[in-house]
Order: sequence, then structure tokens, then C-alpha cells
Amino acid sequence: MHLNKNISINSQWAQTLCGHTKIDNKLATNVPFSKMRGDKISPKYVFDKNYTVFLPSRDNWSTQNVRLTDDIICFTDGSKHPGLGQTGASVYNQTTNKVYMFPLDTYKTVFQAEVYAICACAKTLLMESEASIAICSDSQAALMALRSSKITSSLVAETIKALTELSMFNSIRLLWIPGHSDIPGNETADQFAK
Repeated sequence: MHLNKNISINSQWAQTLCGHTKIDNKLATNVPFSKMRGDKISPKYVFDKNYTVFLPSRDNWSTQNVRLTDDIICFTDGSKHPGLGQTGASVYNQTTNKVYMFPLDTYKTVFQAEVYAICACAKTLLMESEASIAICSDSQAALMALRSSKITSSLVAETIKALTELSMFNSIRLLWIPGHSDIPGNETADQFAK
């Protein structure tokens, strides 16, 4: 009996590096993330995360029940220009008053831009040690993806890896902040993401 080379034990597809799998692997290694159209991956599960995600209500923000007393406070944002289709991400480190801008081309969604901004923020802070860090985002979808145990996006997986690395020597909290609510740091990040 002849078995197909692509089938392995328990009827799971194996990676044989021939045919479409070979093309897919070459694309994955030769095309930069900023040019990829999608980033869906086979589900992975991460249960232990060294950071926390808080999604306070809009009322908690308006009644000033949410406090930003961390050593380092950053605001992130991602956006897509409706006419041009260009996406961009930005990080505003309120503590150092530095802004980082990342043009992401036309292939990215707003969700990807939002997650990319959080990932970039974590990577810019990797040299920090023994600090409490608040990373504020107005994207509940991005924060819920980073809180979820099931990961189906390579960008989310990369961001979780960066946050895990950052949280080895720091206390990290990701915090939802309402967009377009005249919160100065968020307005700055929003302005530079466009």
C-alpha cells in the first residue's frame, strides 16, 4: 500500500517542503512582515503570561477611577487612512516624551497596526529593568487578542513573545484607554499613527 508523503500519524498533515508547502516557506522567509497580506497561523496556546491586561470601563475613565502611576507610561495607536489605504502605527512614551512612528504600507489592517504598535512599544523598552510599565491602547480587540490563551496570528505571537521578554525584569500591564476622549497621551499617539 502506498501512502501519500504529506500524511503523518493520526492523519495530521506534515510539512514536507515540497509543492505548495515549499512555496509557502520561501514566502515566509523572504517576504518582510510589512509586505505580507495576512498573518494567520495554526492555533498555539499560551497560558502563563507575565503581564496583565486591564479593560476598565469608559465610566471608570470618566470618573477618574483609573490611575496611571507607573514608572513608564506609553500610549500606542494604529490607523488606516481611508482614502489612501496606508496603515501606520505609533508609540508615544509619555515618560521620555519620545514618539516612534512606523509606516506599515497598504497590506495591514487596523487590528494589525494596533498590535504592531504594542509590539514595537515592548521592543523599544527591552533595556528597562525593575520598572512598572503601563502600555495604553485604545484597541480592545488587540488587547483581548493579547490576553487570549489561543493565538492564531503570527503578529500576536510575536507581540506576546516581546511582552514576555519585557516582563522578565519589569511589571507590565496593558491597559485599555478610550479613544478620542481628550486623554493627552492617547491623542498624541493617535496623531502620529496617521
